Amino acid sequence: MLKNTILRQSALFLAAMSMTWMSCAQSKYNAVNMRRTACFGRCPEYEVSIDKSGKMDLTGKRNFDMIGIYTKTVSKKEAEQLINSFYKFRVDTCAETYKVIISDLPGLNFKITQKDGTVKEIRNAHFGPEFMKVLGNKMDSVIQTGGWKKVADLPEKQN
Repeated sequence: MLKNTILRQSALFLAAMSMTWMSCAQSKYNAVNMRRTACFGRCPEYEVSIDKSGKMDLTGKRNFDMIGIYTKTVSKKEAEQLINSFYKFRVDTCAETYKVIISDLPGLNFKITQKDGTVKEIRNAHFGPEFMKVLGNKMDSVIQTGGWKKVADLPEKQN
């Protein structure tokens, strides 16, 4: 009896894991964009995006090591893994805006482009579910891997 119960529970667990893997493998997202905004101090301000082909764009604005517009390409597999991590948490079901609790903190904003072309924006994600910060850190880790090529300076500010 105990053996049958354990076998059933194991089978259910494996089925659930299989469904989770399948949903990640069939992500409905084409691209992810993350923007870290300024604070009242010297917080880095930049924006990074990745699409499912592996094309990445980075715009460093202020207090950041790479000021300007940069690009690089990562493997399609690496891009899919990163984008699928967003799908795993179903960020398309998150709120569009989370209430700012501390105004001096830098912002963490996301734009998720889905396969049907719709864009889900999430503002102040750092005040949302904890996994939003984890996803932001994953995007940051790709920035730190290097391989960026500068393609342009930032445009001059218009007065």
